[in-house]
Amino acid sequence: DGTCHKADRVPALIMMQTAAAVHAMAAHPFPGIERYRPAVNMTQHLVHQQTCIDALRRLTEDALVKSGGDIEFLHGTARFQDRRTLAVETPAGQIRRLEGDRILIATGACASVPDISGLADTPFWTPRDAVLAQQLPNHLLIVGGSIAAVELGQAFQRMGANVTLVARSTLLPRLDPAIGATLREVLEKEGVSVITDTAPVAVRFGKDIF
Repeated sequence: DGTCHKADRVPALIMMQTAAAVHAMAAHPFPGIERYRPAVNMTQHLVHQQTCIDALRRLTEDALVKSGGDIEFLHGTARFQDRRTLAVETPAGQIRRLEGDRILIATGACASVPDISGLADTPFWTPRDAVLAQQLPNHLLIVGGSIAAVELGQAFQRMGANVTLVARSTLLPRLDPAIGATLREVLEKEGVSVITDTAPVAVRFGKDIF
């Protein structure tokens, strides 16, 4: 996936590691050691996240180049000139034209946004937006019961936000039901509010709601 390093799994994994460190300080089982919940500086977290992403990308590219295959990495913005020709503008402003019998597009996918009345007028996040958040929300409402929803929900709760997770059926419905049930117990014990068998039909954003 072309977005795995930049905007999907890797940033999420780094966020979960940060959240795990916070949780370890706040809920460790060792007597005689003070427990406390440290504040998370999201600006520094994002700098660290980007540093890790850049290092992992370099390692990945170096490993592929050294694998012995005829591989060239070209960084830039690409567009099709015709069915078999790709024009790539490099950061220096140069244009490279590449031709091939087959061109594979592996830039990743866009998040699926549910059709909920009023959502377009609400400042919502996709999972990609969430891992790039510059500040923690006071209350985060997550719609969905997938792996990404559970991971991000627990991470934000551990880092200091109040999280409510709303799932259409159960948590992780495609897996063994016992897994979802156990995860719900874990999340609720950590303070996440879990609402299952529920689908929002409309949302409204404004200061006068409550």
